[in-house]
Amino acid sequence: MALSEDSTTALTMSDSPLTTSDACNLLVGDDDVVACLPFRPTGGSVYKYFSQEGPQDWRADGHRWGNQGATSLPRRNPLLKKNYLNIT
Repeated sequence: MALSEDSTTALTMSDSPLTTSDACNLLVGDDDVVACLPFRPTGGSVYKYFSQEGPQDWRADGHRWGNQGATSLPRRNPLLKKNYLNIT
């Protein structure tokens, strides 16, 4: 996918991790899905991105990502898998 440096509107901004219910609410439905990644998005920006080119295409946003682990949320009867990533 070709990256565009055009500004893309974030769904929300957050200085702290999203709660399970907030993450689920953002993921439900097809609203506000971006097809083009923003280049080097600012910290705290939350986007709903979908790519048919591959599951790891989101990594091409201009940042170098480090994996800090994953957890299933909620722990009992998980609804989603939350990956903890940081910019290295």
